[in-house]
Amino acid sequence: MTRTTLVLLATLHAASALQALVLGGGFAGLYTALNLANGGVKTTLVDARERFAFLPLLYDYACGAADADEVSAPFEELCRVPNLTFKRASVESIDFDAKSATLDDGTRLEGEALVVALGREAPEAPATARPFYRLEDATFVRETLNGWDAASKDIVVVGGGYTGVELACNLKRKRPGDAVTLWDRGDALVPNAAPGNRAAAAKALEAAGVAVKLEAAYDGADADLVMWTAGSRLPSSIRGAPRRCRSRSTGALAADAGLRVRGAPDVFALGDCATVAGVSNLPSAQMALQQSACAARNVRGALAGSSTIANFRFAELGEALTFGEEDASFALVPGLSDLLNVGGPTAAVARRLLYAARMPTPSQRVAALSG
Repeated sequence: MTRTTLVLLATLHAASALQALVLGGGFAGLYTALNLANGGVKTTLVDARERFAFLPLLYDYACGAADADEVSAPFEELCRVPNLTFKRASVESIDFDAKSATLDDGTRLEGEALVVALGREAPEAPATARPFYRLEDATFVRETLNGWDAASKDIVVVGGGYTGVELACNLKRKRPGDAVTLWDRGDALVPNAAPGNRAAAAKALEAAGVAVKLEAAYDGADADLVMWTAGSRLPSSIRGAPRRCRSRSTGALAADAGLRVRGAPDVFALGDCATVAGVSNLPSAQMALQQSACAARNVRGALAGSSTIANFRFAELGEALTFGEEDASFALVPGLSDLLNVGGPTAAVARRLLYAARMPTPSQRVAALSG
């Protein structure tokens, strides 16, 4: 083989080499991948699902206030941009030293930089319950409701966090004649919400007629529909990460302020599967979106050999809860939500506007605004 041929092969290999590997296609992973690709970085995005789901609108979809195309889109369509490839597969394991992942089809992918944004998985639920965590779960609820007649049904929602409260209220507003009961082991609902939103949630549940049982574990009583929203768990590929890479307190990947995983050069973590230094807020969709810009910037810097790191700083841009198609609560400034809280139909419109602006495609933005 001539020297010219060797040089040509090396050039072709370099041109085809994967630069960034992004694991997970939620808010954090998808928007990081899009940011990298749009910045000229050859990127592969890996996710087990066929479609990206805009999780804050799952309640709307489940209860018939939004269509599937408003709240989800195929990854193949979203990744139809230069420099970006989508691979549908589950991540079996991650080699944090090699910056590689082994997938469920036996494929091993490796990048010059690795971004881990695998989120969290649905909580373990009893056999008689269904988690409410993904698009498939919302589809199940939607189809169940559509298949029922007008006779009163018994519905149980377990978990008094954001998901449980919003789901219970939306279900009751959708079918006022049903008996909806919300169970939680704690002594308060949505304890991490802004004060104004907590108060609004309590009023909305009472006004809708949702029975609330606090400081009580679900007793397993028969019901026509039991939805489980309590808790979540890290993916096995994160639980199996080296101890040096994980937070002792949360078990999630331990990342510094630049989203770099501890003890793993050129590996970055963000979203629900990461504990980021200096960030005390709980993970959320808007945090994941903000982290994606920071992660993409630092990945580009790492690939260019730069030692400059942008530190992530979370900017709270408001918090919205939905209680029905035309009812919501919007804390414009969560720290001052008792003074700057909008409720009712106005908040419902503001919520849809907020989420429309964050949709990944123009068509989804238009659909969300017209929904």
